[in-house]
Amino acid sequence: MLATLQLSLAPSGRPGWLRAHAWSAVVGVAAYGAVAPLLAVSHELIVLAAAGLLSNLAWLAAASGAMRALPLDPIYTSALLLTVGGIEPHGLALAGPVGGLLHERWPGLSDAPTLVSASAWASAIVAPGSTVISRWLCAIAADAILIGAGLLALRQARGGRAWLGVAGAIVQAHVVVAHLIDLPPDLADVEAAGIPFAISMLVSGDVQAGPRLAVLLDGMADPLQDAILGLGMVLLAYLPVAGLALSWRLARAAGGLASAASRRPFALGGLRWRRLRMRMPRLAAIRLTSGPTGLGRTVALATLAVGVAVSPLGNLADAETRFLAVAVDAEPEGEQPVPTVAPLADQQAPSEAPVPIGPPLSLADQPPSALADEPPALVPAPPTAQPVVPVSSPSIVAVAGSGFRYEYTVNGTPQVIRGIGYNVRYRRFPDAERVRLLDRDFAALQQAGVNTVFGWQPDEFDTLLLDAAERHGLGVAPPFDLDPDVSYADPAVRARITDDVLAWVARYREHPAVRMWAIGNEVLHKLVYPSWMPIRSEPAWEQRARDFASFYVELIDKVHAADPNHPIVHRDAEDAYFSWLREAMQTGGRRPWLIYGVNAYTPRLAEILSSWPSHAWDVPLMVSEFAPGGMSPSDRPQGFRSMWKMTRGASDWVLGGAVYAWTTDGPEEVDRVFGLVDADGNPVDGAFAMVGSLYRGMSRQDGALGVGYISHGPR
Repeated sequence: MLATLQLSLAPSGRPGWLRAHAWSAVVGVAAYGAVAPLLAVSHELIVLAAAGLLSNLAWLAAASGAMRALPLDPIYTSALLLTVGGIEPHGLALAGPVGGLLHERWPGLSDAPTLVSASAWASAIVAPGSTVISRWLCAIAADAILIGAGLLALRQARGGRAWLGVAGAIVQAHVVVAHLIDLPPDLADVEAAGIPFAISMLVSGDVQAGPRLAVLLDGMADPLQDAILGLGMVLLAYLPVAGLALSWRLARAAGGLASAASRRPFALGGLRWRRLRMRMPRLAAIRLTSGPTGLGRTVALATLAVGVAVSPLGNLADAETRFLAVAVDAEPEGEQPVPTVAPLADQQAPSEAPVPIGPPLSLADQPPSALADEPPALVPAPPTAQPVVPVSSPSIVAVAGSGFRYEYTVNGTPQVIRGIGYNVRYRRFPDAERVRLLDRDFAALQQAGVNTVFGWQPDEFDTLLLDAAERHGLGVAPPFDLDPDVSYADPAVRARITDDVLAWVARYREHPAVRMWAIGNEVLHKLVYPSWMPIRSEPAWEQRARDFASFYVELIDKVHAADPNHPIVHRDAEDAYFSWLREAMQTGGRRPWLIYGVNAYTPRLAEILSSWPSHAWDVPLMVSEFAPGGMSPSDRPQGFRSMWKMTRGASDWVLGGAVYAWTTDGPEEVDRVFGLVDADGNPVDGAFAMVGSLYRGMSRQDGALGVGYISHGPR
């Protein structure tokens, strides 16, 4: 686009101009047809090369600790690293006899032709579990290189080489057509990549304030939505080419100025400097042609290019990357399902179980210990309600143990916490409608094996919700929000919050559905890094974190004194901020009734859980929020399965976990990405079925043994 797009096919007034135009078009189309297969293979090879580069760079940064050493928010930088590098190339597959011959002769270099996407004849094969953003980055890299080649061809189309410009225009048209017509991006993938969330944060700084870009796009007609998303991908593909071309032009201009200044030190003054300033905007100018004739040539060239791109000749350049997915087949109850990688089964011996292939940073990569206590993943039973006997007396919940061996009990019965993040917005409805919606949701959650409901909006977790949970045999962790913007060093603020919390505890502590008190959520994270992706943490912010930690310990001691029958869970982002709380708890003895909750959305969860005993803070853990961040809907079920395996792999000190989140109709933009069901309670993909399979499998395993929790801890 920064190149000169003027084609000197022939002067319009000279005899024979039509014949010259036609000849250039024919030669250009023929040249494109000759190199189209090479373009398809090149595109997919670039995808594989980019995937390998991203994966290796991410591994290098993670292994060296370079990202965590930067003065940036460790949560966002870690998530960014794992998301961008979450891809692993597997190989190249070609269709037809050629692909079969290559696979037979060099199976290590070429994959089976059966793996080629149906709409292409060449496919880069990417291992399961890749993130959406890593896929996009690799595809954009390949598209940008082809676009750059097309623009370079246009630039060289001078004199008698006008046909080169025709071929270059068709190459670009093929990329544009692929995104706008053949393979427009899916809105679900756009959401999984975090684009709407990032825009909300950049525009408003508040994920709840909007704008709700995903909602706006979802309300559009499909053709319009595809056009907008496709144009976005096209612009992203042109962006690096434009940036590179502009940088090159500016570098040349700067080099010329430096050379002139070295010859004549004062040459930059006066007239020369004024001329330079007048020329600067032209350095990035896009010159098509002047006059109606030039514009007509451009339109004709674009029409020809698009026509060839959508014709059978354009199919020779069709290439589509194949992203493999892990399929977990349903097994009879009580049996352990075997994960398979479809469609690689034809490459395994018939007697061998297929081996899952995962990216270097995929959720499948975890310590061997994480596989030790894997519960059988069962298929959820038909949705028939199980009878629940309401408990009329207050619940007695305890956490006992030490030395990183803990047991969680409810009314004397050991349990694994099988939780759900309940992010509904039902307080806007009348009570009768709220009751109907709560009963609908809680019946589905109870059937799926959920036993504990967590949340973040205190006004949603009132007596009406607690009563509904009791009717369906569910426990609840009522939340109390702690404002990160107040001064926790102020005695008056501390006294006011303490009084409010104790009054709240007194209001609900006798309710039989209460399991624990969820006081605060990611407060330390917001105190140490109060804005999104700040460059560094300030000493003043860290002092605020110390003030909060000292107050929090005082607060929970008073809460436990007022209600010793329910533990307290402190929830924060991963394990990046526990040191402030650990230091504040050095006095007052051990508090096994405090559960530290980690919110995690990346494969780093395995490292967090397995390394916890090395931090010298002997408190029980739970995964208070977990979901496979950045994955497409088709990969989410396996992502949840892998993260639950990580949680159960550290079962001595991890009491369980809570899936994020219940509904796509939550208060935040990201809820559209992570929600398991829509506003009507219908599953949006296979994730809810997988969660139910895992949770029910754990529940049935416990029931078969007559206990709710298998533990090596004290009895």
